[in-house]
Amino acid sequence: MTAVWGVWVGGRLVFSTGRTTRKARNLAARADCSLSTEGAKEAVVVGGVAEEVRDEPFAEMANAAFVAKYGSTMLAEDSPVFAVRPRFVNGIVDSTPRYSRPAGASSAPERIGFDLVGSEPVQAGCG
Repeated sequence: MTAVWGVWVGGRLVFSTGRTTRKARNLAARADCSLSTEGAKEAVVVGGVAEEVRDEPFAEMANAAFVAKYGSTMLAEDSPVFAVRPRFVNGIVDSTPRYSRPAGASSAPERIGFDLVGSEPVQAGCG
């Protein structure tokens, strides 16, 4: 699993990476992947199948969302853009600082997970 800067566009997690990076080579060899967002306190893990985006209008739309979110482009040099259609999504939220938890309280974060069947999310047993 790897953390990425990405945006949701058309029901897919879209990100870019350098053409010669391990991430790009791994995705070229096997499209099944697991990715996470960069925020550990509100982590989202997405598992699915990655495809290199070859549709220029879709790539431009994703890039506009990326620029709005991060302030920089994802369309750098020869970096491919990938879109992951999720099979499952797990969210982990840890909003209580450790120092403010009552004695004996669980330190486990809240977990929310979905397996995606067709286009309808079905809650999975996470926790």
